[in-house]
Amino acid sequence: MDGHNVVPFPVAKISSEDADVIEAIMHFYCSGDEVPLSRLEATTEPLVDIVERLRLEGAVLQLDSQAFRFRVAQWKFKQQKGKRLVLIVIDQGGQRFLHYRTERTSIARLQGS
Repeated sequence: MDGHNVVPFPVAKISSEDADVIEAIMHFYCSGDEVPLSRLEATTEPLVDIVERLRLEGAVLQLDSQAFRFRVAQWKFKQQKGKRLVLIVIDQGGQRFLHYRTERTSIARLQGS
């Protein structure tokens, strides 16, 4: 493969290495689902401000991990009809990358069995 076939990364002004790490982290936190960077929202709002804003809205931080190269925060919101909304935020340093997903709750899993 030569360098002339390389497509510039259009979503955010980050290195391809950082993009790969973010996608790998998201893959881990999305139970193996592939989530390309192009499907993530990006913001320059500091993570501490996101955490505080969500706290004021009644959300409880469910996970705050520094197990990977970038810090990851996750919130799980109130369940409805056997599903709940999950927000994952990856703090890359210059930007925060956000992804919302839904997950089935254990009640729905028991009913579906």
